[in-house]
This record gives sequence, structure tokens and C-alpha cells, in this order.
Amino acid sequence: MICLDVLRAIAREPDALPALFAEIRLARGADRRLDAALAQIEADLASPADAETNARTIVERLAVALQASLLLRSAPAAVVDAFCASRLGGECGRMFGTLPARTDFAVILERALPR
Repeated sequence: MICLDVLRAIAREPDALPALFAEIRLARGADRRLDAALAQIEADLASPADAETNARTIVERLAVALQASLLLRSAPAAVVDAFCASRLGGECGRMFGTLPARTDFAVILERALPR
């Protein structure tokens, strides 16, 4: 229900979606996975009839894309790579949240648990 409410709020406020996209696009070109995710979201929203059916997926992708954009602009590279790989990677067979083998966990843990 909340995801449908988000889509309805976006539909009621015509400037909301362009403002959200503008914020996400501030990191355009910084990571190919974010660029691909944003293109997919725009394609999903191009068909309003399908948007309600896919509301949860679309809203989740919007939230993750915004998070990725913010991280790309402010977080250490290892944290960004881990986030984008686990949330935007899109490789078949990988579970949501799985990190690639090359992930530098020390940098991530240092950020999460500063001394």
C-alpha cells in the first residue's frame, strides 16, 4: 500500500519525480550500475498502466538509486562499490545484498565501526 501511495503522491505533484531524478542524476556517470538502474526506472515509469502492478519494485529501485547517488558523492570508494555491487549489480543468480569476492571489508567495517 505504501508503494502505491508513493506513486500516487508522485502523480499528484508533477515536480516531485523530476526533482528526485535530478538529485539522482548528480552522480550520473560515476557508476555504470547506477546509470543502468536509473534508465530502468525511467522505462518502468514510462508505462503508467504497469506502474501500479510494479509499484513495490519501482519504489524500491527509486530508494536504492537515491541511496547510491548519495553514496557516490560522499562515501569511500570501497563502500560505494560494495553498495552498488550488492544493490545495483543485477547479475543473475546473485541474491539481493550479496557482496562480490573483491570487496574490501576492512574499509566498510572501519566506516561502520569507527575507533
